[in-house]
Amino acid sequence: MLRYIFGLLTFALALWAGTVHADTSRFVYPVATVAAHGTLPFVRDDPRPAFHIHKGSANAADRAAYRQAEARFDAVPACLTATGHPADHYDLTRVDWDALTDGKAVELCLFRLINFVGTDRIDPYLNALGFDVTTGPKIEEVTDHATGTTRIVQTFAISLQRDRGLGTKAPNQTLFRGTLFPQSATINLSTSHGDITHIQFSLNTL
Repeated sequence: MLRYIFGLLTFALALWAGTVHADTSRFVYPVATVAAHGTLPFVRDDPRPAFHIHKGSANAADRAAYRQAEARFDAVPACLTATGHPADHYDLTRVDWDALTDGKAVELCLFRLINFVGTDRIDPYLNALGFDVTTGPKIEEVTDHATGTTRIVQTFAISLQRDRGLGTKAPNQTLFRGTLFPQSATINLSTSHGDITHIQFSLNTL
């Protein structure tokens, strides 16, 4: 009995000190775990030019702009706020929306963050960020005619409504700044075998 009580006390102290490895239900992870995750390339040159199989990848100006965004948001921590995290941990819901000044930055950071939490947790993670997964996953078989390979793709449609009344309670509302008569934001996202194959952010206006 004493050993059981001692174990409970030890666990409680670990929680208080922030030394328990991760609270994945709230998307809180140790700094060391995030740092060890590594970084997937977003703009990819092999096997053929693509932004991780991104639409419009043949446009040289787009590629250059995405490369600039990739250099700025080179890892998960670059997409998060500098403050407000538990000690020695990152809270992956504390996205630095103020730093995401255009659609390319939004796509890049969501690509990084979703890859870290896992594509099997798209719904709860995006809900935690204030988005609604309105459609999906829609599952279809897609053939790449360039390589002859076939893969199963899951497609999601994600939305965010403009609500001026939320103010600082919803930091993601800054995504609508600088746009005339914004009404909502949409993210189209596709995954295949745990890999993000397409992500596109757009603003919808009157």
